[in-house]
Amino acid sequence: MLLAAVLAAVPALQAPSLLALGGAAVFVLVVGVTSGRAFAIPWAIAGLGAEYALALGNAGLDARVPLYAVSLLVTAELAYWSVQLRGAAADEAGIAQRRVIGLLLGATAALLVCTTLVTLARVQLGGGLAAEAAGLAAAVGALALLLVAVRRTSGA
Repeated sequence: MLLAAVLAAVPALQAPSLLALGGAAVFVLVVGVTSGRAFAIPWAIAGLGAEYALALGNAGLDARVPLYAVSLLVTAELAYWSVQLRGAAADEAGIAQRRVIGLLLGATAALLVCTTLVTLARVQLGGGLAAEAAGLAAAVGALALLLVAVRRTSGA
């Protein structure tokens, strides 16, 4: 919950009027986790992401976007893990350690991918068909990574 509060506070430093949106998102996350309602988690994460996007405004991407995105990912994973721990089923030995390692590896991979995408988005290409093809390939690759991540989390 502390990470979610920090994620709500960071955009509010640039645009204090957005603190209400971030605060509402953190509230939804806290209520969702404490009540065991996992359906609230995506709404809270979307609220935090929307707050950050609104704080960016027309300024475009900044260097903090990958770090913020990975922080949202970690927040969501920890929130889902908290809800799952409320279940009656006992965890098998070593599952927590494997899950933490998986989260760290996933967050590192996401940070590398996000940093690469932001760096590529800042490159000024001459345009033309080659640039369009590279953009299409990047979009398809990003979508493929997203689908793999969703499939992996739904199977867990």
